[in-house]
Amino acid sequence: MKRIHKFDIVMQNVSNLATLDGELIQVDDARRAFITGSSITGAMRQFISAEFSDDFAEWCFEENKIFVSDALCEDDIEIVERVSTEIDQFGAAKPGHLHSRMSIKKGYNFSFNIKIFDYSEAIQKVKHAIVKALYSFDLGLIRLGSYTSVGYGAFKVQSLREKTYDLTNKAEFKAYLGDEPCTNDVLKEPFEHRSLIVEVSGSFENGVFVAGDKPLESGAADAVPLRDGADYIVPGSSLKGVFRNYFTRVDHYKGQQIAESLVGSNDSASIITFEDAVLDNPKICKYDKIRIDMITGGTMNGAKALTEVVNGDVTFRIIVSKRDKLGDEQRRYLLMALRDFANGRLTIGSSFASGKGHFIASEAGIKIIDGKTHLVDFSDQNDAYLVDCK
Repeated sequence: MKRIHKFDIVMQNVSNLATLDGELIQVDDARRAFITGSSITGAMRQFISAEFSDDFAEWCFEENKIFVSDALCEDDIEIVERVSTEIDQFGAAKPGHLHSRMSIKKGYNFSFNIKIFDYSEAIQKVKHAIVKALYSFDLGLIRLGSYTSVGYGAFKVQSLREKTYDLTNKAEFKAYLGDEPCTNDVLKEPFEHRSLIVEVSGSFENGVFVAGDKPLESGAADAVPLRDGADYIVPGSSLKGVFRNYFTRVDHYKGQQIAESLVGSNDSASIITFEDAVLDNPKICKYDKIRIDMITGGTMNGAKALTEVVNGDVTFRIIVSKRDKLGDEQRRYLLMALRDFANGRLTIGSSFASGKGHFIASEAGIKIIDGKTHLVDFSDQNDAYLVDCK
């Protein structure tokens, strides 16, 4: 081995980073949080296997060709809690069944390095694969941690630098042993990938209500919308619930079992990622309503509830992994759900019976990126994308 190629990377988590039984995030002796290198290696290996081939991924990561260090965060991290509603096997919410998701708040920088040993001509392809994988974090194609199918674990590369060390050169060998930082920036270039990205922009007809933490202040509303820091959001878990419920109903109607192949089950992972959506230019509306007795279903005389509902411009983003393995029927299910969601036939959040949660897409419609960008118009039966998918 005469040469070693090294990357220095700084990535920031741009969505909350969820842990499962503390397996992802560790704390060292100095009480600093870090993501284990094995977690990053596993995520990158899975991506390279999907984008290139299983054999190439195995060749890259076998025989100690690649070393990935732990990703260290120098800041004191803040843990946040988000309460979610459990769903049943048909995709419907279970009344009163709640569970908490603990996660690291977004906005922390994690630093780590990757080293490629035996830097020969054949390793140039490995270098290309690693750079592609690292910048795929920016698109949300690679995520870390738990609950990634509902938007957790997204990162963006803040800096990526590289350097090749010639170990036959005494000065460079000394620099390598001293772990001197890399100085050459790796430029980000457009690249093709095998995922399908869907973006749907619009607003809600009469606002949306996804419950946040109950206010403790005196005189505050009884129910307020969910916030992530200063942002009002529609969580990816709510959007996934809407699509799961839709797919399951179509399954029952057609006598098929397609839903689980799209959004997963206890035995299989979801191939669709639903990201949190931030409402831009949010406007809050307050509604007084009569409380309902949960036992009788009747009104509670003299008991009122003040609810806040939020509206604003919003873009929902959905990522489908391995688009080339998406079957014709799976693609039809997804298109039908997107069509009905974009024209307000599907609702999201609570209070849908009183008109809340009806999303209406803007004139920009639905953008589908699968190597090329398509603006899908469901009112046009001759739309090229729809014709290709029939």
